[in-house]
Amino acid sequence: MTGVLPPARTRPAAGWQAGIAALAAMGLLAWITSGRPGVSFVDFVTFADRAHHLGDPSAWMHALYPVGYPLLLAAGRAVLGDVVLAGEVLGVLAGSFLVWTAARSLGLGAALWLLGSGTILAGGVLEGTDLPAAALSVAALLSAAHARDAGHGREALRWSAWAGVLAGAACLVRYTAVPVPILVLVAAPRRGAALAGIAILLVPHLAGAWIAGESPLPDQRGNLGIAWGPHGSPWHPDTLRRWPDGFVRAMGHAAPGVAGGLGLAGLAVGLLLRDRRAALLGGLAVVHSSVLAMLFSNPRLALPAHACVLLGATFLPPGLAAWLARRPGTARYALLAGRGGAFVLGVLGLVLAARAAPALRVPPPEAQAVSLLAQRAGGLSGPFLSNSPWFHVRRDGWVEGAVQIRSVAADPRTFGPEDLARVMDRGRVPYVALEIGRLTRDLPGLSPLVQVRVPGFRRLLRAQGWMVLVREPPVSLIAPDAA
Repeated sequence: MTGVLPPARTRPAAGWQAGIAALAAMGLLAWITSGRPGVSFVDFVTFADRAHHLGDPSAWMHALYPVGYPLLLAAGRAVLGDVVLAGEVLGVLAGSFLVWTAARSLGLGAALWLLGSGTILAGGVLEGTDLPAAALSVAALLSAAHARDAGHGREALRWSAWAGVLAGAACLVRYTAVPVPILVLVAAPRRGAALAGIAILLVPHLAGAWIAGESPLPDQRGNLGIAWGPHGSPWHPDTLRRWPDGFVRAMGHAAPGVAGGLGLAGLAVGLLLRDRRAALLGGLAVVHSSVLAMLFSNPRLALPAHACVLLGATFLPPGLAAWLARRPGTARYALLAGRGGAFVLGVLGLVLAARAAPALRVPPPEAQAVSLLAQRAGGLSGPFLSNSPWFHVRRDGWVEGAVQIRSVAADPRTFGPEDLARVMDRGRVPYVALEIGRLTRDLPGLSPLVQVRVPGFRRLLRAQGWMVLVREPPVSLIAPDAA
């Protein structure tokens, strides 16, 4: 006895079965999304603004996000006529693609088990990069494993190239997917084909960096400065002491609750089964969580690792089957255990999805209010100032954000109506949108604008927790040099 289980495989779903699972995921995600009108993720305002201005080389480069997702939004808006609808459709398609990929590689039970995760469902109805990057990452790893199993012929060449394309696409959508190409190059039997696929998909990013004259690498100094504390070094003893706690916290988001425990156990069983898919999925989960441990973590940021851990549970049934197959008198139950376990996982996934979906269909309160305001403010011409990154207007199928007051305020704590009037007049900005709860906390000097009538400002629109004011010159508040 070596302690290593004999090789056993999960049973991949047929093409038509995977198609039905993907359509079911698409229908479920579309139903949830239909109850969440408007923008429900604050970062989407930045993504949509970049998509609108891709003709400007500076819009191609961003310190935290590559250009892939804005490119997809621009293409979606060209087809659908509305960038918010494009973001919603991309989320639904990403979730469906992840389910289809899981079914084709790990079986129908794995696909349905994924649907039971509230985090996966939430990612599918959230306009953003997290689920698209996670789906592309998982698909790249599973494709690389399939290429290795195919040997060294034409099929291995095709799957290696496809794994590279998916890995490059994941990096083009989100910088945190950088470990995926490395894992693909380690696993793929035809590394040249995989590298070519990665390179082709990174051309838009590299070209944008060259045209804009900027570095193609992300600038994470702000996040790293927060994570590393006052010492500003990853090697300082205080920073190193925080890493274990950060890793435990990140893994808690990647492997929450009973489902997470099953997934981790399944990945361990997959390693005993000598399954490359388990090794690659577990590798990405550990590497991604390690990166988050050096920064900060939440369920959304941990989504790629979470998807990998969840899929780990699908190695438990073949592990049980392999264990039964090597014991006298129980071999005849091995096939039943393998297929029955996958069936149980699938049914559990459907039950959990049915329980989670209704609550996810209700949008966050802040998203409801700002979506209503965005529709009403869409008819106002001219730029806006705002104290909230949530504020935007929807106009001609695009989302337009506002200039943040904090970016023009010399001292946010003392910045008052006189200062705001001066900034608006000099910049020819006619409107200011104020999130009232955030205002009293971040810009207390502007609180009179929402409490009393201030000369030079007229209240134009009001929504729950929000107020839009228009600047009305001539006003005595204007400084002499701006009059």
